[in-house]
Amino acid sequence: MCGCKYTPIKKARGYGPEIRQRAVQLYVDGMNLRRIGRQLRVNPQSVANWAKAHAEGLPAAPVPEQVENAELDELFTLNGSLTAHMESTGQPLAVMDPFIVATALQNNLIIATRNVTDFLPYGVQVINPWE
Repeated sequence: MCGCKYTPIKKARGYGPEIRQRAVQLYVDGMNLRRIGRQLRVNPQSVANWAKAHAEGLPAAPVPEQVENAELDELFTLNGSLTAHMESTGQPLAVMDPFIVATALQNNLIIATRNVTDFLPYGVQVINPWE
């Protein structure tokens, strides 16, 4: 004898789909694995496995061939690096100039201004249409 007991109706094992869906939703909402495990009384590794399986079942994110809009956080990062560079060289810096330059660099634009000398150190294309 193997010691196994025969049952006519197979006993359900594991967690139901409701628990799994709730765990994935909590994870997507930002709750950490251990807290989800404590709240739902499941192993945190099970939550991680469910979240991974859910992510693998999602369709691939669409990626545009050409980006037309710059993200603001990229502009702020570029603005910060431009500001730091100009301050390290000891050159005076206007408040909005780095944002104008970051936008122009990100979108391959030319700046049209009478104040050409303030923009030349940034390495961006500048024209003075009034000359």
